This record gives sequence, C-alpha cells and structure tokens, in this order.
Amino acid sequence: MFLPRRAFLVLFTFLIGSAALTGITFAKSGVSHHYNDRLEVSWSSRYECMGEDIWITGVMHVVTDTYEDQNIMSIRQHVNSHFTGVGQTTGNTYVVNETTNTSQEYTLSEFQQSGFSQIWSYKAISQGSAPNFMIHLNMHWSWVNGELKQDQYHWEPGC
Repeated sequence: MFLPRRAFLVLFTFLIGSAALTGITFAKSGVSHHYNDRLEVSWSSRYECMGEDIWITGVMHVVTDTYEDQNIMSIRQHVNSHFTGVGQTTGNTYVVNETTNTSQEYTLSEFQQSGFSQIWSYKAISQGSAPNFMIHLNMHWSWVNGELKQDQYHWEPGC
C-alpha cells in the first residue's frame, strides 16, 4: 500500500484540522482557512474473496474549511475519490467513485490530549462479471500535550 508521507499528512491535516501541523493558534478569534488538494494513492492488497491481489491507484480531491473561534475548532470537509483496480492474475478491472462529507467540532482540551479514529469505506464496482468488493481506509491519530505522537493509516480489503 502506498500513500506518500506528504500526501498522508495533507489528508491528515484536512481530516482533523490544521492546528496540529500548521501552528495555527487557538487564541485568535474567528480565524478561517480553506484548503484544496489532490492526493495520489496506490497500493496492492490480497483480496481472498477475489482469489488474487488487486493493484489500486487513484486520486482523492480534498476540500476542507476550518473555522476557529476561542476554544472551538470546526471542520467541514468534502472528498471526491476516484480509484481504478486491476486483478493481478485475472486482469479484472474495478472502479471506485465515492464522495465523503464530514463535519466535526473540537474543543482545545479535546485536541491537546486525545485520539481520533475514522474508517472510510469504498465500494469497488466490477467492470465485468467479477463480483464487487469493499475497500476500507482505517485512520488513527494520537496527541499528547498538543503534539502529534502517533499517526497510523492502512488500506484494508473487505469482501
């Protein structure tokens, strides 16, 4: 599985908010930010239900708006994902077109010492007679005293 470190950090920033990575302070009142980025992803996973490894590549277009006011951070996000997959044994092809919208709100105290997890699920549609299958993106972040201490992500096959 491949999600470049920079791409993951951009996605991470957009998912949880920009405060931990960009040094935005919570002391300012009424500060808003707008982010727009494209993340290229690629990975290969064994799909037992398909009986083969499937190579998946694609793009996630991420638009994020954050708003900070005193001790609150609000995050609204819109993600368009387009992936294609190819079976490494059969050559079967698959397409994923998904849209994800999120809205989150955090207080500074939650952000200083906490952990957040998200799971996004995508349906891969067969372009032939092979069955469809699911792809899951599992993400987790942990902070101690406002510093990012752990970031994990992995793509996981689902049948």
